[in-house]
Amino acid sequence: MAVPTVYRSDDASAPVITGTAGDLVTALDAILVNGYGSKAAAGWTIAYTGTNKRAYEQGSGLSHLLRVDDADARLARVVGYGAMSDIDTGTNPFPTGAQFSGGLYVRKSVSANATVRPWICFATDTTFYLFIFGNRTATLPTAQFDGGDAHLGFGTLINTRVPSDINASFLCASSDTSATSTTASDTRQCLVSLGTAAQTTLYLNGSYNQGSSASTNCYKRSSNLYAISQSGGGGTAFPDATRGALMLLPFVVIEPTGIVRGDFPGIFSLGHAGVATGMPGHLVIVEGRGVYSGRAFYRVGTGSTWGVASEITGGW
Repeated sequence: MAVPTVYRSDDASAPVITGTAGDLVTALDAILVNGYGSKAAAGWTIAYTGTNKRAYEQGSGLSHLLRVDDADARLARVVGYGAMSDIDTGTNPFPTGAQFSGGLYVRKSVSANATVRPWICFATDTTFYLFIFGNRTATLPTAQFDGGDAHLGFGTLINTRVPSDINASFLCASSDTSATSTTASDTRQCLVSLGTAAQTTLYLNGSYNQGSSASTNCYKRSSNLYAISQSGGGGTAFPDATRGALMLLPFVVIEPTGIVRGDFPGIFSLGHAGVATGMPGHLVIVEGRGVYSGRAFYRVGTGSTWGVASEITGGW
């Protein structure tokens, strides 16, 4: 399985993200396509471009595309496509216009100005997750974040239940239209949100039946053990009583009818409440035990007391 590259706003020559039109696509150009400083690019290509617009194509696998419209100072818009013929034209959008008109949101900053915001991205040539801390300034903080951050995830599910699944591309981004709120939000901190019914923040390019591809609104769970709404927002007390450790659980993507489709690659849900206080700090590297022995993870704090763990040694 692929090993991700970790891109950070405090890397040498890293691109900046501010509340300025075009900053998100400039950053994604560097991360996904061009590289920067000593960091090689993740291996994607730019299929089409326009003023403050890009269509990024996966470097391998299904070769689906992510269209980003970064014309607004604070809120970019994103839609996945099965194929495109120019920057404004494509087929098999996910979500469709009927599901979410104009595309999901990615908030870069709580202010429409040149204040530099920290960010971190984990990426391979098929999947990436971007965390932008739009209410913080300049350097990546070491403490748990407030509710001002926003997430973007795009890529291909792993452990799919359908062999050679052609409908395994996902887009996870915000359905929250607020440009200024700093209150923790299931819809803006979309990568940590869990549910039992279709979420407005998560779409696959098609259903399990592999017929004509049509955007499918899904939800994700981390385990059937706990009825919790956010990764790190509930579950057993930290640390796990039997092992004295941090329990990690896959994010499982499920269609509204209950059909399991597969797992998010590379990131895991925190199966505890109280991780933010029991494991102080942020962007902490955690060494795996048990079934995760020999593997390492970044713990990324988000929202109020929520978070995820991103594997940095493989598993993608």
